[in-house]
Amino acid sequence: MPYLSALSAHHNGTVLCWYYDVLVAGAYYPENEQEAELLRKELDTMDMAKAEMERSSDPRSTQYLTKYYISLASILIRSYPDYYDEAAELLDKVSELIEENSDNHCYYNMVVAWYYTLAVPDIEDFVSRVTQITFIDDFAAARS
Repeated sequence: MPYLSALSAHHNGTVLCWYYDVLVAGAYYPENEQEAELLRKELDTMDMAKAEMERSSDPRSTQYLTKYYISLASILIRSYPDYYDEAAELLDKVSELIEENSDNHCYYNMVVAWYYTLAVPDIEDFVSRVTQITFIDDFAAARS
């Protein structure tokens, strides 16, 4: 049963977070209390999904947890400039968990490129990440 509960937690957390992301509708910097509340709910939902997956014994929990860390870092980078350090910590965790040439690896490089664009502008690291994304995309296309 732990397999089903972790899988269920993954889908519930992901669907709810996506739902709030749709409701946010691009308002990454809230202009009113309603938008701020939606962003808080999105962040809380991602935190709950991450915490559930950290406790999971599901064989795929590392893959899901990696995706959650990347997603949470993305939310922090785009909407919470005061939490860039926490985003960097999450991305450091991901670098230890990630599998090369996976879907998560491409997503990771995109978020790290975003980090080096918004949080800590570094054109060299940004270009390096974009180059890796292109390589991963080319590799995936060749395998198809």
